[in-house]
Amino acid sequence: MFAATAATPRDRSSLRRGRRAGRGPSCGPTTRPSWRSGPRWSWPATAREDPEAKLDAFRLTHYEERIRDFDGEAERVFYRVQDLEREEDTSRRAAVEPGRAVSRYELGSKLITLALILLSVTILSSKRYLLWAGVTLGSIGLLVALDGYFLFL
Repeated sequence: MFAATAATPRDRSSLRRGRRAGRGPSCGPTTRPSWRSGPRWSWPATAREDPEAKLDAFRLTHYEERIRDFDGEAERVFYRVQDLEREEDTSRRAAVEPGRAVSRYELGSKLITLALILLSVTILSSKRYLLWAGVTLGSIGLLVALDGYFLFL
């Protein structure tokens, strides 16, 4: 009824690409007239009725479910690790802050003491620049001591 027609070079090259990719000749484009009315890429009807194909499809859905479960579990583990790292960082900072506060408070008290000595020398020498240096040093010492006490920075 139908005469055998030669496949065009385009059909032949796409069929070769399909064979190289591991697909059989039934998966590629075809020139058979009975298949022209359906979709261009279609599976033979025997694959849908084959019990082994149904079993393979069932196994694939089982594997897809396992993969989905594994992805969900991996995501939960990832977020749990992030939470643990955040807690560790917080505890490490909490352990370091008291030492930092003490050192800043001590530095501030030493600067205030130095400013007081400088202001005492200013009274004896009557030099204006020593007065401003003492006031500036005292202000810096006060700010550092307050930062050590309240931990602003």
